[in-house]
Amino acid sequence: MTRFHRWFGIALSLIFIFTGQYMLRIAHVADLAMGPRLLYRSRHIYILMAALINLALGAYFVPAPRAGARITQRVGSVLIAIGSVLLIVSFFYDAPHADLVPLDLVYSKWGILTVAGGTVLHAIASAMRPRVTAAASARDAADRERASL
Repeated sequence: MTRFHRWFGIALSLIFIFTGQYMLRIAHVADLAMGPRLLYRSRHIYILMAALINLALGAYFVPAPRAGARITQRVGSVLIAIGSVLLIVSFFYDAPHADLVPLDLVYSKWGILTVAGGTVLHAIASAMRPRVTAAASARDAADRERASL
């Protein structure tokens, strides 16, 4: 999962750069009315959010030792990946179609919710991990030393 999130985060970072160029050179967002311009820019920032979450998971992800926590991590990773793709789709669909679907921007709404849900699942899996304190690790070291005598 670490490698997946790292490479997926890099790919999303590149997509973030390309969507910025798209806004500048193709969609001419600066010339648009306030509503569509804000939709383009917010969807652009959502892609950055997804990229940063994936890069953070790629840097710090540690598979959980317990099966239940590992499953929670995998489900969280799948939700984050699906949500990231939905956010890319929302960039190209929501802003140009805002006048057709005024308050029901489905792709961005579900993209944000799935990325948030996946992030919460990773936090829950992290809370399920047993904590090792300094006192416990010192006790374990002393027990191993006594056992070796």
